[in-house]
Amino acid sequence: MSDEATANEERDDRSEGASSGRQRISLKQRAIQSTAIVTMSFGMAQMIRLASNLILTRLLAREVFGIMLLVQTVVVAANLFSDMGIGQNIINHKRGAEQSFMNTVWTTGIIRGFILWLIIAVLAYPMAVFWKAPEMAPMIIVVGFSYVIMSFESTGMWLLCREVKNLRVEIWNVLTQIISTVLLVWLAFYWRSVWVLVIASLIQASIKVVLSYLLLPGHRCWFTLEREGVRDILHYGWPIFISTGTMFVLRYSDKVILGRITTKEELGIYSIAFALASMIVLAINHLANNTLFPVYSRLAEQGSDHLRKNTFRIRAGLLALALPGIWAIAIFGDKIIELLYRPEYYAGGWMLRLMAVASIATIINQTSTGILLAIRNSKRYMVMQGIRAVIFLVAILIGAWYGGLYGLLVGAIVASLSEYPVIAWAIRPHKVWLPVLDFGALGLSGVVIFWGSMIFQS
Repeated sequence: MSDEATANEERDDRSEGASSGRQRISLKQRAIQSTAIVTMSFGMAQMIRLASNLILTRLLAREVFGIMLLVQTVVVAANLFSDMGIGQNIINHKRGAEQSFMNTVWTTGIIRGFILWLIIAVLAYPMAVFWKAPEMAPMIIVVGFSYVIMSFESTGMWLLCREVKNLRVEIWNVLTQIISTVLLVWLAFYWRSVWVLVIASLIQASIKVVLSYLLLPGHRCWFTLEREGVRDILHYGWPIFISTGTMFVLRYSDKVILGRITTKEELGIYSIAFALASMIVLAINHLANNTLFPVYSRLAEQGSDHLRKNTFRIRAGLLALALPGIWAIAIFGDKIIELLYRPEYYAGGWMLRLMAVASIATIINQTSTGILLAIRNSKRYMVMQGIRAVIFLVAILIGAWYGGLYGLLVGAIVASLSEYPVIAWAIRPHKVWLPVLDFGALGLSGVVIFWGSMIFQS
């Protein structure tokens, strides 16, 4: 009996090992496929966005883009300061695929959407007065309503992301982008006002919600608030609530400052340069949310050693994909602006080059920070983000004080480098700090940009 039991145990172990191997292979295949799909679809979306941008700069005045940048700043601020990682709960919660839990997540998101709109309405007039443009207040309120609309989206996106199956999600994103862009350009051709961009935000939100039910799988959710589900969402979400508030400081505090110290025309040029500089950063962020986050979540379930080994390969691949594009923008930024835009936007060339330099450290940092949320260590993530926000805000304030717009951009570069030790401290206990990879990428970037600038800018 003992020999037979031992043989059975060995067969069970082999069976479990084979099952685990198949699971790892399946996850790896899905991660590779998802990365390819997300990269291609986001590239298409960015090309559509760029084409729209080029057309709109020929139809609308520069100050329109400056005004809209400030409007979006208020709306995004309220969004980030009220984010509780609601959708992420479907991805990494053990009950994420249960209908009752999804109903609770969906209902919580809708409640948040209405509260968010009320916050935006309260902020609208004071912020418009701060920027010496009270006419922006109604625009802020109207754009803010888009978050109410989007709160009704299907939970199908989060379910697909949980399983690292992104094809339908990306089709949904690209199709939304195409339809809304065509309508935006058509409206701008006949109605050359900033209100075109305001109304377009509502149209895009509505299209996205409708298509989420037509294209994405999953059961239809109903209004439900399950006590245990709400407790888990709040427990996981309150540190995210604080840390995403600090994310606003990292991403938008420069716009708040510039809205006060520059003209709307200068801010419009800045917004064009920022849109170009952020394309690759946004692509990596999109990939991190839709692919890396669920992949890290699944890898973390298999142990820290397995997570570390795969993290190196994943991050090295992403950096190899992203950095060459950033190098090209940092070297040829002024020529890119001159090629694509009219002469009144040429001042954005030097801005674009400095923004690209700052993006290098941002991308290096961005590919590692999400690991903390994937392993549900949202408290450490909150502390890390808070320290990063303080560093960034102090750096750009000092830069803006002494050097205006140029000083602010230099301050952003200094901040992106200075926050790395904080990130290393945060992720090191989980054995996913990779200093050789990070410093290698940073050093190589410095060499390429230096010699590229010496050769092509001399």
